[in-house]
Parts: sequence; C-alpha cells; structure tokens
Amino acid sequence: MTPSNTPRAVFSNIEDQVVEFIALAQASLHIAVCWFTHPGIFEALKKRVAAGVEVSLLLHYDEVNFRPQGLDFFALERAGAKVLAYPGPDLLHHKFAVADQRFLLSGSFNWTRAVHCDHVLWQESDALCRDFLQAFKEALHRARPISALRDVPPRTLLFHHLHQPVWCSPDDIRRRILAGGRVWLAGLTEAEWQLRQREQSLTPMPVRLWEAYWYNRQVWDEAEFRRWQADQQAPRGIRALSAYCLRLRVGDVLAAVSPQQQVLGTGIVGSDIEFSTAAAGRARRYVAWLALPQPASLPGVSVKQGTLKRYAASGLQLTEEIRKILRVQYGEGAPPADTAS
Repeated sequence: MTPSNTPRAVFSNIEDQVVEFIALAQASLHIAVCWFTHPGIFEALKKRVAAGVEVSLLLHYDEVNFRPQGLDFFALERAGAKVLAYPGPDLLHHKFAVADQRFLLSGSFNWTRAVHCDHVLWQESDALCRDFLQAFKEALHRARPISALRDVPPRTLLFHHLHQPVWCSPDDIRRRILAGGRVWLAGLTEAEWQLRQREQSLTPMPVRLWEAYWYNRQVWDEAEFRRWQADQQAPRGIRALSAYCLRLRVGDVLAAVSPQQQVLGTGIVGSDIEFSTAAAGRARRYVAWLALPQPASLPGVSVKQGTLKRYAASGLQLTEEIRKILRVQYGEGAPPADTAS
C-alpha cells in the first residue's frame, strides 16, 4: 500500500504496518527504537538491506535488545546496515522510522511481540521527516557502533529507567538483603546527600581520580579500569574507587552516612556504572533512595567521609531500625510513596 500525504493512524496489527513501512523504503531507512525483538520485522529489515537500501538503526543498549537468544544485530551490521547502540544513562525511548527522508512512522509501539494498547502514525511530510532526522542525528552523538561494544556487557533493564523519580521501602531493602545484597556505608556530606537524592545516584569517591579515568570514555569497561588502576600512584584513592567500581554490585544496599556518623537514608543500587554529563565525576550508579525524616544514630554505623565500606553489623537489624523510625514518623503504613524522598 502506497501512503498518501493524508496521515494514517493504526491501533491494531501494528507489526504488519511496520513491515509494510519498511518495504516502502527504496533508498534509505533511519530507525530509532527503544526495543526491537520482533523476528518478522527483523526479517523485513534484512530484505531491505539486501536490496541495497541504506539502513541506519539506533537501539537502546540493554539486555532486552542484546542477549544471547535475541536478534542477530551483528549479522545485520555485517550485511551493510549501520547498527548503533545508545549506552545511556538515560533511556533512548524513541520509536520512529523515516523512509527515503519523506515518509514518517512514529508512535508508542516498540518493535517487539508484546501486545499493548499502542498506536503508530504514518504520514508523508518532508518537514516532519527533517525534524525527526535531526533528533536521530543528535542521538548519534552519544551512540556507538555495536561492533565497538561487543565486549561491553549491555545494561540491565530496571523499572526506574522508565519511571523517575523512584523510592524504595524497608521491605524492598529487606528483600534485597535476603536475596544476597550486601550492605555498604557511604560517607556523604549533607549537600552531597541532597544531590544524590535528586539525581537518584551515587557518584564515585574521590571525584578527581574518577575524572582522570573517565576522560574521553563513555562506556564502563571493567577490564580497562583494572588496567588503569594498576598504573596509579594514589593507593588510598584507588582503594575507594575500586570498592565503588569493582565490589559494589547491582542489588546491594547503601546507607548514606553524615560526617556526624548519622544515617541520612538508605538505598538500593539499581545499575552498573553509567556515563553521565550531569553527574559530578561524569559517571554514576542509579540508586533508589529512601530518606529518613531526620538523621539517625544507628548501631555499628561508622565511616570516613568520601569513602565506601562494608557494614559489619546485621543489615536486617539496620533495616528494622529504619522501619521503626519511619513508623514513628508516618504510622503503620510507612513510608507512603509520595513522602519517601
């Protein structure tokens, strides 16, 4: 079916619409989509590459798209397509395609087999296509060819990548500890703690050393970091960075501790290290934080400022103490989601 310049909205059988749109392209296809796992759409795209259509595909670099049983995007790259990965830390949430710089397909539909209430809008518009191609170009500044990321693990998909801000509860923390999450103490000033809450993050300490490593790097590579740290001459700072980078894991629990050795809040580590132009030190880990209504002195809490160390006492007992504090402040249902930060 050849589109007219009258926009067309589709709300069912959307995968067929995407296949039809791909088949329309004669010269070029620019595609930016968060998640792409639909084998039928993938086969249609392979056919256009084989037919000589210039294909540029931009995907979010996470475990949904890049997994052992997933679509073979590396084969698509070898066939001649440009396949680029967006490493984050923000979510590449686009879902659009531009064919021959004239036809636009956009909407809420990810290119997967999941069935949701979705839509796409198909229209012919040179002006709109220019706008979407500009957005595509801007996203490319932070993307990398997938061949350059072959040895870099894709990001773990987390709920808070879709919905921010996020909080955690004492029950969430308890579940993480029972599942094997370790408890760490992070020495933060009040100002650092406020910033970490706003960004839902934890940046490495000390920042200056981390900036030296991160210069001109935008993707975390553990092996490269290990090589870099072996050449450094500041053992104290390197120990702090090594704890942050190599020992801290997704699912671990953090307690933010003030210079007065009082707990300001707790959190759950939600991501591996991610590049960020916004965060101090240019890198961060996402953390779902739970703030206490006021700083609290709790058993076994002691850590130097700017350092990270394992909590030696019972993490479950620490969690129960935090639950008691929140219960006094908020009652038995504590903490409500809209007051937990």
